[in-house]
Amino acid sequence: MTILIADDNALIRNWMKIMLRQAEGDQITLLEAVDGDDAYALCMRQPVDLLITDIRMPGRDGIELIKALRADRPSIRTAVLTSYDDFSYVRVALKCGALDYILKAEMQQEDISSLMRKVRESIALADSHETGSKASRSDIRAAIQAYAGFSGNSAGSVLPLLRACGLENTRFPIYCMLLNLDDPAAGTERAAEVCCNVLHMERFSGLCFPIGGKALLALYAPPEDAAVSEHELQLRLLSAIDQNLTFAKAGLLRQNVTLTLERPEDFSAILRQAKALVDYQSYYETSVIPAGGIPPHSPKEGEFIHILGNLLSRQEWSRAADWLQKYIFECHARLEFPYRIRRAAAAGTQMMLNSPAFRSSQAEAFRQLDQIAQELSEAPTANALRRLVNRFCSSYVEYSGDTRRATSPAVEQAIAFCNEHYREKISLERLSGMTGLNKSYFSQLFHKETGMPFGDYLETVRIQNAQRLLRNLNLSMSDIAEMVGFANQNYFTKVFKKQTGLAPSQYRRTLFQTPDAK
Repeated sequence: MTILIADDNALIRNWMKIMLRQAEGDQITLLEAVDGDDAYALCMRQPVDLLITDIRMPGRDGIELIKALRADRPSIRTAVLTSYDDFSYVRVALKCGALDYILKAEMQQEDISSLMRKVRESIALADSHETGSKASRSDIRAAIQAYAGFSGNSAGSVLPLLRACGLENTRFPIYCMLLNLDDPAAGTERAAEVCCNVLHMERFSGLCFPIGGKALLALYAPPEDAAVSEHELQLRLLSAIDQNLTFAKAGLLRQNVTLTLERPEDFSAILRQAKALVDYQSYYETSVIPAGGIPPHSPKEGEFIHILGNLLSRQEWSRAADWLQKYIFECHARLEFPYRIRRAAAAGTQMMLNSPAFRSSQAEAFRQLDQIAQELSEAPTANALRRLVNRFCSSYVEYSGDTRRATSPAVEQAIAFCNEHYREKISLERLSGMTGLNKSYFSQLFHKETGMPFGDYLETVRIQNAQRLLRNLNLSMSDIAEMVGFANQNYFTKVFKKQTGLAPSQYRRTLFQTPDAK
């Protein structure tokens, strides 16, 4: 095994080499690097099995080094060596993929031995499809069967499942970790085997098993003699699962939630909550979860249905479509839970389809819209649902024959986005992707409905806002150019003069000129 020690302190590197030799003897090859850049170059030039890196180093620091190697040399295991007794550094390192960490001030021989054991088990796990695991495939299948028995019986007890996971005599609380995978090419059962081995490697009791789709559920308890905090234990475990799934090519970890089970009778509620939270992460494409958990109800949903019903009863088809889009936008702005947004979108589209907006000759149009409405209930992300709603509303208004709407939903959405985000770099690709339309078609549609190309419209919005800012004498021309989204002052001046006939400085003077001034 080849181990690279990266630290700018020569004494620390020598100390680490002595302790590694005591732990592993001559079975290892030791390399040294004085900073992150030197370590990265070494890893690119020759095979390295384990990197032990300081966090604070000249040039590329330890966190940046771990991130770079995770992308460019994912087979290298990493651990953090730090003199900072601050768990925030450790948290970042573990989230970036470090297997473990060691505090310099408290480093003992057993810390090195524990790290090397984890590395060897991780390598063995990745090298072999027959893991020789402490949890056999039969154990996992027994847990799958027990879970199926529990989920198929609303009044069933969770105790058979806990027994199948080896937790029947374990004191509560225990933990429920729900994992959502991407690309489990070898199958979710193989991924569950890897997770079971990691549980054993980290000295947890329990089991991990597939529960359908790409999801795994781990039920486990930490070691009773754990010397670190619960949060630290969970973070170490999650980091080890993430790394070993990658090393074993058993899938990529996308979302995860860990909840505490205090009593067996709470299992159903805890599992429902975990599924809703993982869905939230996936839907909003984030790793965070709401601090307050799942709110008991959404007070806006009843109002949405009531207003939509009134609009449909008055046959105001385009306003109904606008109201649906507005409600979905507001739900996303409030970060409502996905299942509530999908439910509202599905209910709203069905109400619109059940209204007398279609003639009998439009059966095919109705069928197409009904297909979109069905897809809404399974939209995986907020962006996907918004695109589906926009498609539905645009087609709905077109087929209903309501010509009172000045612009289509896609163009309205693009205009609203430009008006709010004109300071940012906005491209046709970005807007067409946001609206779910083909770039070329969106460009033609925008020009047709607004009377100007998209680029000209965006420049007009920026110049209008620049005119407002020019009233503030404390802002320089370069400040205003940057604040309205122009890359430089010269181009801002050129566009401003083209649209107003005056340079920005001349325009500012006219704002403060008295009627009698010549």
